[in-house]
Amino acid sequence: MKGLFCTVFVLLLTQPLNSCKRYYERRCGFYVLPRLPLSIYHDSYMSLRYPTVAPVVTPLPHGLPAELQEAPKDCGTMGVNMDSSIIHGNNAPENSWPWQAFVQGETKVCSGVLIAESWILTVAHCINNTRAITLGRIHVDRWEANTIQRSAAMEILHKHYDQRSKGGDIALIKLSSPVEFNNNVRPICLPTKSEIPKIPVTCVVTGWGLTNPKLELIHNHLQQLKVNILPQRRCRFLWSLKGLTIHNGHVCLDFNATSPHAGVCKGDSGGPLSCQVNGRYYLYGLGSFVEGGCQKELIPDVFTRVTEYMDWIHETIRVNS
Repeated sequence: MKGLFCTVFVLLLTQPLNSCKRYYERRCGFYVLPRLPLSIYHDSYMSLRYPTVAPVVTPLPHGLPAELQEAPKDCGTMGVNMDSSIIHGNNAPENSWPWQAFVQGETKVCSGVLIAESWILTVAHCINNTRAITLGRIHVDRWEANTIQRSAAMEILHKHYDQRSKGGDIALIKLSSPVEFNNNVRPICLPTKSEIPKIPVTCVVTGWGLTNPKLELIHNHLQQLKVNILPQRRCRFLWSLKGLTIHNGHVCLDFNATSPHAGVCKGDSGGPLSCQVNGRYYLYGLGSFVEGGCQKELIPDVFTRVTEYMDWIHETIRVNS
């Protein structure tokens, strides 16, 4: 019976070397490898290679910052029912996407996301002496009734931001004074670090970015576009053709499945990737970078994966509140 067990055990081994199999054949039942964590990627692909260093998870010493603990129970909701036909990109309706922020820098405009009464989340490459942050805005060329504007009291870039590798492209802006939440100004829900959207999942990107790259003008009306999340292995492969390594801190969008020939463009940086879960929208990404022109069919657009930076977000807000 023991010989049969050993034979089955050897057949189940995933080690490719015959020498390893012979080793276990000689010692089956007498040797146990130490249990080590497996490497698991975000698209649920599992690697059976043992990592050289076990991951270290350092819990936050003080839990959630007070501002995030006090986020309203209706985070990630809006005062308008969204049409399920957001396909090729269209004008966002009034009172929609109340966490969308219009971020005006010294030489560029970007988007950001309201996550607490005094905090905006955006990407690091958008930080450029921020002059004004506007909330509750749908149109760029008009001042609407419920529009709120603040200046930046503090700008904090992630310490590992690297413009060349595109890593750590995330930043926090502390507002000059807190905002009061209402139907037009409301924070998005933040996911926990372990919450990763299941593929396939449909989300929405929003922004005022260019719709015609030749005009070099941002769109006057906030645009919304339904997208899918691309499996991480596929994204890594496609970007490797361009010589760029996609990290776990990146999440890629698949426009071909929902909106062929559409995509994000200049002015959309820092905009939210909002994914609906159980009736609420959660922030899973921030517009980071695209390849070449704004409309492409092969290389996916890349967003900063927010779940990879949740510890940094919590700790940064805690020590600066």
